[in-house]
Amino acid sequence: MTFISYAQNSEDVILWRALKDLESGYYVDVGAAWPTFHSVTKAFYDLGWNGINVEPNPHLLHELNLERPRDLNLGVVIGEEPGEAQITVMSNPGLTTVVESIAENHIGLGFERTAIQVPMTTLAAIFEEHIKADKPIHFLKVDVEGFETAALRGNDWTRFRPWIVIVEAMEPMSQIENHQYWEEIILEAGYVHIYTDGLNRYYLADEHQDLAPKFQYPPNIFDDYMHVEMQTALMEAEQYRVRVEALETEMNRELAVKRYQNERSTVEAALFHSDGRPRKLIRRICFHSDGRCQKLLRRAVFHRDGRARKAFRLWLSSEDYRRLPSAIQI
Repeated sequence: MTFISYAQNSEDVILWRALKDLESGYYVDVGAAWPTFHSVTKAFYDLGWNGINVEPNPHLLHELNLERPRDLNLGVVIGEEPGEAQITVMSNPGLTTVVESIAENHIGLGFERTAIQVPMTTLAAIFEEHIKADKPIHFLKVDVEGFETAALRGNDWTRFRPWIVIVEAMEPMSQIENHQYWEEIILEAGYVHIYTDGLNRYYLADEHQDLAPKFQYPPNIFDDYMHVEMQTALMEAEQYRVRVEALETEMNRELAVKRYQNERSTVEAALFHSDGRPRKLIRRICFHSDGRCQKLLRRAVFHRDGRARKAFRLWLSSEDYRRLPSAIQI
């Protein structure tokens, strides 16, 4: 089965390659944003997984609650300690941030802002409250627009150990790496940097190094995946093809009717409607109500080689006749 990818940078393809042997799994998405667009977890949700989505933007949280009923969706900021935080919701919702300097940069680029207060908690507190001690967290994704250090420091990495941790490792809206500010937290917790995709860095827990070969290559043909945008384009193309085919059929039908009207004899005009339908008496004499031909009059309808006679050909190929339960295939 082709894997449908929704993630911005094919992160879900890499994660699926590593974890697809699991019957079902559990994820935690910090900075989840949209439930579908650019979502790292949407494909997993569709395949029966569930987990926790953390998204402080109220509008995006509402969308998550509507589209992800099996998930736990939390409207909080993840930080180093519990409390409150001011977030800046940008006109591009994916740029929402706690960091004021980053918000100012976005404003300088023309984005509009709204500041709101939201609760702040820690990863450890969320894991403690919502995840059973023996339940594995198969992957943790962190995309918090410059607040990575605080978010990662807020976990108890001894007790709560996701198999895979994926962290966006670039300054917002740039190609400037920022992992040097927070990577040591993960490495000292017993994780190994295993892969970089140009936007994110992936870390694998020491106790799950058997999965390391899964991260050897970028997404490729052997992953048997298709991005949702390509799937949508193919579906739309198929819809257009069906519509064009229907229009062509209709046009051909109209041309056939006009040709029939121009070529039919006086007798045919008396026995058939202008669109080729037999008049009621002829239909009753020649056909059963389910579309079968009366045996005694089969030669009046068909030549010996099975071809429909000209007078009946238009009606026998019509949609009205094809819908009859015992319509004759011609």
